[in-house]
Amino acid sequence: MFFFLFPLCFLIQIIFQFQQYLFLVINFLLFLHFPSKQLINNIFFLDYFKSKNKIGDQGLIGLGSGLANCTNLSNLTIYLGENQIGDQGLLGLGSGLANCTNISQLELYLRYNKFGDQGILDLSSALVNCTNLSYFKLDIGQNQFRAICTSELGSALANCTNLTKLILAFGYDQISKSQAQKVKSKCNKSKKLVALTINYSW
Repeated sequence: MFFFLFPLCFLIQIIFQFQQYLFLVINFLLFLHFPSKQLINNIFFLDYFKSKNKIGDQGLIGLGSGLANCTNLSNLTIYLGENQIGDQGLLGLGSGLANCTNISQLELYLRYNKFGDQGILDLSSALVNCTNLSYFKLDIGQNQFRAICTSELGSALANCTNLTKLILAFGYDQISKSQAQKVKSKCNKSKKLVALTINYSW
């Protein structure tokens, strides 16, 4: 019995240690057997982790262009903290997300970049096109936006008619308690919204 368990445990250990490479191999095999456009159109879940990589505006614009082709995407998580992303980068990301009309769950972690009011406005305007969006988490703390633009963000999100759960995280000292209340009031105009969390003190 021991002789069977030992190679099995060894195999499991190898899989856990090299799961990232295994993922790449599987995707490579998929691309060998399916046309790339067909494969992209059938992506439903996507996680993108690239924090602290100096991606910048051009990198995010490229990512947005790729997302525009993922027409069946339903779940998307993007971690892009500390990547020197400005307003143009958020505009590019928003343009891509606007085409993801089937997306229902979206998480964007964009803390410690350098975008301002215009970037947030462009992104929030694009989200209105995501008519199936039901869960949205946005972390934009420690950027260069002013508190006043967060009200516009709230107004835009209120137009996401299927939104049921919303989490917004702003940076320390970037938004006051009264401003957070204004954002909350505007977001609550979304008729289906049942859970709203706004963090503004960390």
